[in-house]
Formats: sequence, structure tokens, C-alpha cells
Amino acid sequence: MNDKINNVKWDTAFAGSEDTLYKSLWRGAQNISDKLSLWRRAFHMNPELSGQENQTARTILNELRSMGIDADTVPGQNAVVGHVYGSNPGGISAIRADMDALPIQEVPGRDYGSTVPGVMHACGHDAHVAIQLGAALLLKESAAHWNGEVRLLFEPAEETVGGAQPMVDAGCMRGVSSVFGLHMAPNLPVGQLWTRKGAMSGSSSEVVLNVKGAGCHGAYPEKGVDAIVLASQVVGALQTIVSRTISAFDNVVLTIGMVHGGTAPNIIASGVILHGTLRALDGAIMARAQERVRAIAQGVCQASGGSCDVEFLSGYHAVICADKYVDQLFSLCGDIGVEPLVKPTPSLGVDSFGDFTAAAPGLYYDLGCASAPDSPSIHTPQFDIDESCLPIGAFLQAALSAREASV
Repeated sequence: MNDKINNVKWDTAFAGSEDTLYKSLWRGAQNISDKLSLWRRAFHMNPELSGQENQTARTILNELRSMGIDADTVPGQNAVVGHVYGSNPGGISAIRADMDALPIQEVPGRDYGSTVPGVMHACGHDAHVAIQLGAALLLKESAAHWNGEVRLLFEPAEETVGGAQPMVDAGCMRGVSSVFGLHMAPNLPVGQLWTRKGAMSGSSSEVVLNVKGAGCHGAYPEKGVDAIVLASQVVGALQTIVSRTISAFDNVVLTIGMVHGGTAPNIIASGVILHGTLRALDGAIMARAQERVRAIAQGVCQASGGSCDVEFLSGYHAVICADKYVDQLFSLCGDIGVEPLVKPTPSLGVDSFGDFTAAAPGLYYDLGCASAPDSPSIHTPQFDIDESCLPIGAFLQAALSAREASV
């Protein structure tokens, strides 16, 4: 254990406290530091892509059951759900760890590097799983000091379609009154974290526009309706949604990222498909933006003799942090010497954890894990973490969930 990381109170936190729960969890987190690293490295060496987390799920199940924790997979999914119980009845709180890897070739040279060509834990999900297993062990060993249930949610496919909503639909959040999640933050050193009250990240919606014209020979464009020209006009007109339809004080991003149309250079295209993404922090603003996308796309096409079918495919809910849980986290940070920072702005990146906070009030925070002053960012072949962050994360997740379940 590196006892010189910032001002983390490895030896002194809760020394004179009468809070037996926090004292037990903090001492336990330090005692399992090596185990946390071994878990993290084992998952790092054996990454699995979204929807293929079969061995990962089996390993998690085996580890939980070896601790005496009731756990099983969700039927039809690679998701794992565990149940840790305190000494007396109480409420139900939940903690979440995503567990899929990315299609990235890791840089060579690490003795715990990925053994799967072209696949790597480049987003820290290996650390998230290790932290959650550690929190589970701490909760089990400290069961005499808290009440209720902490539900362990191990989510697959976060990097692609998202495994949170299917877990919610399967009843995994039934009875849960609070949910806590974290993410590795290589832009912050160990001993710092950040979050914010309210929206932490945005909601998303995929946009599919089917622009329809009338095909004809390219030498006689007047005989048809050029879907490529229509699509170009639609893309340009859609830019007014953010600049002129939505208030500058509201957060919206609309990006058209894919255009498919045409069959030959001398044929007027009869159809073009536009694919894009729409991001917002507020549900009402998302609905307003969708309304304008539909009206503008259809109006532009109709004005030139074409038409447009508009479809919105639901993405993730916004990640919303409940005020009281942010306060609780910051209080815990003060106890253990971790510096809590307020994230200055929300992100219009998305995380499927928002599907959990849509089902119950929750908290999401980024935990400092920088392995160097210029630590590589997530989703890069060089990404790595300073494993001294692992016991901090395990303690925080266990402490937050156990205290809330006991209320």
C-alpha cells in the first residue's frame, strides 16, 4: 500500500471513531489490497467483448459464491446479480460494475497484459469488477454492523447496447431504493474524485432519417427528385435546432454521423438514409429536439417533392446524482483524506448507469486512478491504472450502500 498518495489517511481514518461500520470497512479495504489487484489483473488478462462476457460472468459467480454470497446470472443475459445481507432486515441498496472490454490491441510489455488479441480492458471495467467484488467481501465480513441488503449488479455490454435496461426490465432493481456506481478517471490522481449534483451525463437517442425522392437518369434530373440534394438540405437545416430552436442555456448535441445513398454516379438517388445521435440532459428538452428534427426533416423534403420517415431509437437515460448522496460521498471523502471535487459541467457523453438512476435515486462518481502525470486516457491502447485506487473504491462503494440499506 502506497501511504504517500496525496493525503489519504490509510492509517489514521476512523482511528478514534465510534462508527464500527466505517472503521471495519476501511480496515478491511486495506487488508484486501493485494486481492483487489489480483482480481483486477486476472480480468485484465482475460477480457471479453460486449455480449461475450461468459467466462467473466462465471468467474464473478464463483468468486461471490466462494464468499458465501447468493448470486446467479440473469436468464438470457451475461449479467450477474448478487445479494449481500446485513445482520437485520432493512432497505435495499445496489452497487453496479460494468464488465465488458473493448476491441483494442493493448500495447505490449505488461506482465498482466491482455492475452486476447485485439481485445483489451481499456475503459477500466476490470477495475470496476474488482472493486465490486472487494466491496462484496467487505460487506460480507462486516455484516454485523449494518442492516438490509446490498444488491450487486454486474452489467454486461455497457460499451455497446447497454446491459442496464435489460437488467431493470428483468426485475434486478425491484425494491432497490438507491444505486451507486463509479468509473475510473485517469485525468485525476489517486486520492481525488469528482461528481456533481444533478445531471452527470446526458441521455441519448439514435436518429434515423429515411429521405425519399424519385430516381431517374443523372442527365435528366428534372424528371426525378434528388434524394441526395434533399438529404444535404436536411443536414444543413437540422443545425438550426441547436443554434436557433433550443435555448443557449440548455444542453443539446445533434450529430449526423452516417450518410448512405446512391447506386451510381449517373443516377439520381431515390433514397438516402441518415443516421445520427441526439444528446440532452433534460427529458423535456430531448422531446422538444426530437419534435424539431421530425418537423424540419419532413418539411424540407416535402417542400421539394420528397418525403422523410423519421425514427428515434431510445438510448440511455441521463445519469442523475441525488443531492444527498453527493453530500454523503463528500463527507466520506473528508473522513479518509480523499479530495472531493465538483465536476464543473455535465458531459453529453452517455453511460448506461443512467438506466439504473432512472429506476432509483443514485450517485455516480469518477475515481482518480492516474498511473502517471500524463496518464493515457480511456479507450486507448496505453490505458492503465494505479491500483492504489482499488481499496478506496471498494471502501466507498461498500460504505455508501451499507449505510443507505441500513436507513
